[in-house]
Amino acid sequence: MRFTISLLLLLNLLVMLIINGCMYARDLTNTDRSSTEQLLLTEAMHDAVERLEIPDVKDQNLALEIVSLAGKENQYLRAQMETRLRQAGAKIVKAEDADAVFILSAGVIGTTSRNMTFGVPSIPLGSELATPGIPIVRILKQHGYTKLRLVSFDRVSNAHLFQSKPIVSRRDFDVYGFLFMVVRKNDIYPGTRIQITID
Repeated sequence: MRFTISLLLLLNLLVMLIINGCMYARDLTNTDRSSTEQLLLTEAMHDAVERLEIPDVKDQNLALEIVSLAGKENQYLRAQMETRLRQAGAKIVKAEDADAVFILSAGVIGTTSRNMTFGVPSIPLGSELATPGIPIVRILKQHGYTKLRLVSFDRVSNAHLFQSKPIVSRRDFDVYGFLFMVVRKNDIYPGTRIQITID
């Protein structure tokens, strides 16, 4: 009986190590955000800026203000929005030299993730022993969101000139694993929207 329990423990441990080792290699990062998180954010911001409605700004001197709850992301968002306005023919200047002031409100700049595991739970074998849990199916879903609205005012009269409809952009990176097979579905890495591998 003792031999049977020991053998069961050993086999379960071996299976768990094989599955965990082959199924997922944990990503490590040396930056505040992983490369995947950064791509989720920057791709969502870029898409939202490109889809944002803007008025005719050709040959106008504009000042741009960014209002959001985010921190470091504001610099990237400013660069994207200034580029879009310059491509439309505007000149970005200081507020005191502007014909109009554009305020870009970012209601959301962030990521969310959900990690789910389905498999055989750990089974107690006594007061101090238990079989290891065996993950059969694992699902990791990561999303990046950006919500933007653009408003403009005349610098001198403070008259309201323009207001866009809010734009919400979402980017996804999903991983589905079943035993040794891993399916990655995303819209942030070019050319790999759906990728199936045996890890």
